[in-house]
Amino acid sequence: DAPATSKRTRRVLARSIDDAFRARKETRSSHPTRGWTMFASIWVFHRETGVVVAERHWKGGVSARTTAKLCAGWGKTVQAERPYYVVRVQKEELKAVAAAMEEFPPAAAVELLDRILEEMERRTDPVDRQLLLDEMVDGGLPDTTQLAELQVLFPEEDLVQRVSTVLLGNQMNVGQGRALPWRRANISHLKNEFLLDVVERVDATVNREGRHESVTVVGSVVANSRLSGLPDMMLTFSNPEVMGACNLHPCVRLKPFLTDRAVSFVPPDGHFTLMSYTTEAAVALDTAIPLYVRLQTAPDAGIPGSKVNMVVGFKPSSLKSLDGVRALFQLPPHILRTDFSTNCGTLHMDMNERMCSWDIGTMDHTRTPCLTGMVAWEDTVLEDQMSFSPTVQLSFSYVHSSVSGLAIRSLKLMNEPQQPFRGVRFVVQSGSYEVCL
Repeated sequence: DAPATSKRTRRVLARSIDDAFRARKETRSSHPTRGWTMFASIWVFHRETGVVVAERHWKGGVSARTTAKLCAGWGKTVQAERPYYVVRVQKEELKAVAAAMEEFPPAAAVELLDRILEEMERRTDPVDRQLLLDEMVDGGLPDTTQLAELQVLFPEEDLVQRVSTVLLGNQMNVGQGRALPWRRANISHLKNEFLLDVVERVDATVNREGRHESVTVVGSVVANSRLSGLPDMMLTFSNPEVMGACNLHPCVRLKPFLTDRAVSFVPPDGHFTLMSYTTEAAVALDTAIPLYVRLQTAPDAGIPGSKVNMVVGFKPSSLKSLDGVRALFQLPPHILRTDFSTNCGTLHMDMNERMCSWDIGTMDHTRTPCLTGMVAWEDTVLEDQMSFSPTVQLSFSYVHSSVSGLAIRSLKLMNEPQQPFRGVRFVVQSGSYEVCL
């Protein structure tokens, strides 16, 4: 525990904390693009020995007593330790602690620390580890986090590259050139391929008549590039006008995209998101989403309650199956008990939260999922309150054509005569998809 302090000391501490908060507010006003709270300090330790591998402080030094207090309590990932907010992440070899003086997005902070530890565990040089921390976090804010950029700044030769150099010699050095910020130089693959997934997330509300209202489609073009050398790719769409606001990866050239929405780029190596877009256009969404929910209720003559019959059905469609189907709905507040059963899937009831989760899983045309049972009302419930008409949150995903109508015209490698294997797939996923019954 901290020793007793005089009133003057406490006033000085309070003044220093206020000054830190005031300085942070001034920094935000002068840098409007920096929306994420600045870290005050980051420590990286060896997990077994506890030796400090790297550390950096952006708001003055921290005493050994405060450091020991912040670096304790590994049972909690995010914790408030006045005047700090602390995040703790650990991996196989290393563990990291970050402290901020204001609230921050915890998921983003955990992801940043996890990426820092992942990159540090790939390197053993203590100087490289400290420089890596300085490069990835600048002024307490995330700076260089792209894997390709870090590999350019801190190069490493993996086992595959060493074996390829020994077996094939200079044949693996085809396409040498300067490294781009998102792509390191001298990349080589024994099998060249480029895979593209157009993932569209549907946010919509379905009324009682089954019509879609307030529809928003958010799409992402996710790629997996395994191409040697310095490939120059071109992606064109048949109807690019369906795309609204777009967010492009730094590898995309702006001029061709602004001219005719052609995506010309030199891809990073591995998985990356080429672009994302939003659109309110939906091609016959009432028939494009092959799911429907029907609910039938009737009074139960034996007890004060209602008989329930809920069906999640498959609309006539060319689709063979849907994956990850789940129906989540909340029970009314005056229900005493429930008795539900299903012909497929798993049912989870939480009477404390009054939530019912029906995990159907994979769904096809061979069986129509059905939930039947009854709900019993409390004795004090009035007759006009005995209404069971929940809003169902549906989750699903399937591989098919896009619901926005977006279509790809071509995907080509422009600077090589021989085309690699290219694959394109459209995936539709549910976002906030609610059905009012």
